[in-house]
Amino acid sequence: MLETVIIILGVALDRLAKWLAVSMVKPLPGGDYALWPGVFHITYVENTGASFGILKNGGPVFIAIGVVVSAVILYLLLRRRARFPLWVRCSMAAVVAGTVGNMIDRFAHGHVIDFFYFKLIDFAVFNVADALMVIGMILIAVYLVFFYKQPKRAGEKV
Repeated sequence: MLETVIIILGVALDRLAKWLAVSMVKPLPGGDYALWPGVFHITYVENTGASFGILKNGGPVFIAIGVVVSAVILYLLLRRRARFPLWVRCSMAAVVAGTVGNMIDRFAHGHVIDFFYFKLIDFAVFNVADALMVIGMILIAVYLVFFYKQPKRAGEKV
């Protein structure tokens, strides 16, 4: 099942990237390495909030939300997968991978490790898990807005 592969690879990529950030970037002065000075930096940040640093110090709430979101998506992938095209199932898997990646951090450290920083536009520091969740949610929203058709009920006129 491709969705399983996406979840496993997504979590593994997130864990590897965070390990590299902790071992190679955190020790640098200011925890910052400029890949493209003034434009794109790798900047070590400990985030106690949600994606992109919003809602600081909500750890237990975010864990609970993550568990519920992951459980609902996994249910849909296991029990209702035929209802969704492959690209939507892959998007759902990306959301689960991102959620699990950040939940691991919250359980292990009490915060999420972020490191991608678009300094040019002063965008919030984020990580691989955040990117997976956002891309997955955008694609799911595209499906729901433009492609999803409500199943017809028995006896309903068109």
